Amino acid sequence: MNISDITKINYTKLGSMVTINDEPTEYPVNHVLAEAWRNMGNTVLPYEPSLEGLKKDKIEELEAYHNSDDVRILKITKNGDSHHFAMNERGRNLISEQILDLQMQIDLGIIAEADASFTYVNGGSVDLSLTQLKGLYTKIMSIIKPNYTTYINHKNNIKTLNTIDEINSYDFKEGYLKNNSMIL
Repeated sequence: MNISDITKINYTKLGSMVTINDEPTEYPVNHVLAEAWRNMGNTVLPYEPSLEGLKKDKIEELEAYHNSDDVRILKITKNGDSHHFAMNERGRNLISEQILDLQMQIDLGIIAEADASFTYVNGGSVDLSLTQLKGLYTKIMSIIKPNYTTYINHKNNIKTLNTIDEINSYDFKEGYLKNNSMIL
């Protein structure tokens, strides 16, 4: 390992410690980093990420939380049985498609409105009438829209933080609608 490798490691290993096991005599005597390392008694220094790096990390944490089960799962209870519904795009599209499909079948006279239902299967099954599907979609949108606004606000707020302490103490979970449930 030479001193240019050490410099490269210091700038590429974010949030990690750089360990140098070689003797300082292998480095050029007049190189600033080698001299500083020798003067410190060969002490390993932690990498200090930039404010922008910390902001990027905090935004990644925010994104992971925004897509987590705490925020994206709706617990549906019907007749005492609980089911979990994913409020992600795929889940929302499924409900929307079923509502449109059932409404189309009713409009074409294929089925009566009283017979219009959809069986949702996820570790168990639950029959949902068209009215219940519409209520479920309304509930999902009443959660998704404010949570997306919360996500955008937090993302913008994080970008404006100016100190390491502000970034580290920023609570991006505040304002989220979470642990959501619905009784049918």
